[in-house]
Amino acid sequence: MPHSSSHLCIPPIMMKLMVAAFMLAALQGADAQACSPGSVRQDGVCSPCPFNTYPNNGVCADCPAGSTSTAGSANCTVCPAG
Repeated sequence: MPHSSSHLCIPPIMMKLMVAAFMLAALQGADAQACSPGSVRQDGVCSPCPFNTYPNNGVCADCPAGSTSTAGSANCTVCPAG
């Protein structure tokens, strides 16, 4: 009598390809959910950077001395002289 099983036998190379395809799809999905300029992802939610900060490597960083930004700005601007 033939042996019946509910398990599928997948060759190791096919399993590696399936895992690689899944990981690639997950990475592409993460990129599709990128925050808008001037915002960073915190706890899975995009939040605008506050006044006098700008997004830098995934965090809101202080503007350098002599520059400023409004809330949600993608970069800092140099303050006018005077």
